[in-house]
Amino acid sequence: MLQGIENYQQLAEPYLHDLCAACHATSAWLLHHNFDKRMATVVAEYASEIANTGEKIGEIIGEQYPEEIHSSVWTWLRGAKPQSMQFHTASIPSEELEYFEYLEDDVKSIICFAVYDGAEVWGFVEVWDTRQQHDFTQAEIEAGLAVIRRFEQLI
Repeated sequence: MLQGIENYQQLAEPYLHDLCAACHATSAWLLHHNFDKRMATVVAEYASEIANTGEKIGEIIGEQYPEEIHSSVWTWLRGAKPQSMQFHTASIPSEELEYFEYLEDDVKSIICFAVYDGAEVWGFVEVWDTRQQHDFTQAEIEAGLAVIRRFEQLI
């Protein structure tokens, strides 16, 4: 069982590395979601060698993101048994806050994986590709889910 934000980075980083490799992506962030406070906190991060400068700056551990009313990520996370979700920044309306967050780091494609603690959603991993827009294949999704399931054994 993981305890405290300082433990997540050390334990999660190898899984985030494997997740980026499985999805052919550039970086990943693990966020714990507090449904009562409607807030997600970044508890671990990983930027691959091919990540862009913005991704490699890092140091976002501990940053909190409140739920946005119309955010597709929060809507997805609150759904019944959320499955992996992928999207491209080009498909996000420019008036949405999350559009600007992704634009800032030149993110092209995103895939999100729900992380469970037993039957309950604990949080999620957001995986970015900043090199090019691409659709994550079924094989990449399945490989990513296998990594997530291994990580869930730590929670």
